[in-house]
Amino acid sequence: MGFNSIMKFFTYFAIFNLCGLVCAAQTLDTLFINKLNTSAYNLYMIETDSAIHLSQQALELATKANYSHGQGLSYLTLTKAYWAKGNFMLSMKYGFETLKIFENTSHDYEKSHSYLAVGRTLVELGNQVKAKEFILHAIRHAQELPDSILLAEGYREYSYLLAEQKLYDSALYYCDLAIPIFKGHSNNLDVSVLYGRKARVFFDLKNFEKSREFAYKGIPIDSLEGNERALAIAKFFAARSELQFKNRAKAFQLTTQSINIFNRMNNHQWLTRCHDLLATLYKENGNLEKAIEELQLVSLHRDQLSSSEKSGQIEEMQALYELGTKENTIRLLENENKLKQQQVRNQRLFAAVLSIAILLLIVFIFFMFRLRAIQHRANRELTTQKREIQSQAENLERLNKLKTKLFSVISHDLRGPITNIKVLFGMITNKTMTQEEFLALSVKLKSTVDNTHRTLENLLNWCLSQMDGIKTEAKPIELSQAIDEACKLLEDMSNTKKITLQKEIEKNAAVLADPNQLQLILRNLIHNAIKFSKPEAIVQITATQSGDYWKITLRDSGVGMTDQEITTILDTQDYFSKYGTGQEKGTGLGLMLCKEFISRNKGKLEIESSQNQGTAISIYLPKAT
Repeated sequence: MGFNSIMKFFTYFAIFNLCGLVCAAQTLDTLFINKLNTSAYNLYMIETDSAIHLSQQALELATKANYSHGQGLSYLTLTKAYWAKGNFMLSMKYGFETLKIFENTSHDYEKSHSYLAVGRTLVELGNQVKAKEFILHAIRHAQELPDSILLAEGYREYSYLLAEQKLYDSALYYCDLAIPIFKGHSNNLDVSVLYGRKARVFFDLKNFEKSREFAYKGIPIDSLEGNERALAIAKFFAARSELQFKNRAKAFQLTTQSINIFNRMNNHQWLTRCHDLLATLYKENGNLEKAIEELQLVSLHRDQLSSSEKSGQIEEMQALYELGTKENTIRLLENENKLKQQQVRNQRLFAAVLSIAILLLIVFIFFMFRLRAIQHRANRELTTQKREIQSQAENLERLNKLKTKLFSVISHDLRGPITNIKVLFGMITNKTMTQEEFLALSVKLKSTVDNTHRTLENLLNWCLSQMDGIKTEAKPIELSQAIDEACKLLEDMSNTKKITLQKEIEKNAAVLADPNQLQLILRNLIHNAIKFSKPEAIVQITATQSGDYWKITLRDSGVGMTDQEITTILDTQDYFSKYGTGQEKGTGLGLMLCKEFISRNKGKLEIESSQNQGTAISIYLPKAT
């Protein structure tokens, strides 16, 4: 056997083994993707956000591996998960992506589930004509297979469409067709869903006894199956029926339990209905203040639902963009790999040719050194570009956090109190609240306006600081006068909680700082000390010398902080906020501003605290010469 024959044998042997390894790797990837998709599908009704996260992981891997069936299963789970969250725009988007993959394939089971998922989402979006077309298509497909479970699922979704169309007798008929099939397969989860459907239909028919009966039938099944969405819906229908029988305490308990579940799922659609029912309960009990709060939550969740539907298109574009980017990256890597393989072949060819003579060997060595230098230069350029891209990404992330925080404060911390005032004046105008009741709420209204003013002031200062719109002009300031002025502005708040502000300021204490920024620092820190102190407590404010600085310390005996919370405030740029002892709400901007303004005035911040042992916050500012 010649040399060339031996080389060919080893070459073919290496290629054969390499192909085997590649096939084995692809099989492992496929199994892992299927496992991710199965886990996500099992979680979409229990832990919706976890299901979405797992499906997106599976989708990314399936796209990279060009595994279309895995992509289709990921899209199907995303369709159902976003439907469970009430984000019907994204559910619709992923539903049509699912159909693109399965519609013209032999995967009959996945195809029918795709039709059902799209049809159900179309019902939620109000397109009943198109929804009926998809659902009936799935039912016909199930009859042709035949597949009894798939057929029952089609009946289940068709009964929902008929209920939405107020064709109640037909809706009950299809419920009764599906329930025995599910029972025969021990599918208790879907049985409980249909019990909830019948509870809703009988309620609309004003047969409250039957409605309550089917609602309570579904509750224990949903609890055992872990179907939190169906459990919350069943408790909501049971609460509505109990209200009809004047069992307000039971209705209140069931509604509250439903709200807790939907809050975990972040489902604004059902939270709107639950809080509206709770408002009715409070109104019937004569608790107008609580009724107003619940109506505000109804308005908030409606806004959130509208916002999520509008942002669905943006999220869709972003998802498509990210997917396209990943596909482009894969293509670039493949091209780069081909280029590297070509380079290796060229190098072998050159080595074979240049080995004939020393002269050619010298040329080859020279060529290799030159190529190495080019690679080093290219690597340096790539490293520089990577750093620039990373810097830009960090800047974009910071801007995104800035935007998110700004929208959050405007939509929640400013809009909420203004809505509260609007609702109160509306009730007076409509004569649903007497003048005496309004006066009784005026103290709380004043506190709300004060908090709103403080939030707005912090927000404006914070925005200016982020946009470099604030200049620090340091001047000599007497600490005693500055602290007295800050305490006076917070006198109402301290009197309300019966907090005593004790001041111990050394004589001739004067710092070099910007007056307005010092006032904002003092007001925010004193406000926090009052906020986290228990009623009738004492807040100590001291000013002592410490080298070239004046040390201003605010000490309270309130709820204190954990080491993690202190680290978050001092060492990160994250926003930190929690409720006070009187359930006072904050935005986290106050401490962020304090840190920035202390730094601008060449000072430093220290925190000593333990949980339930109080907090001592100290600021060091330069002495005035």
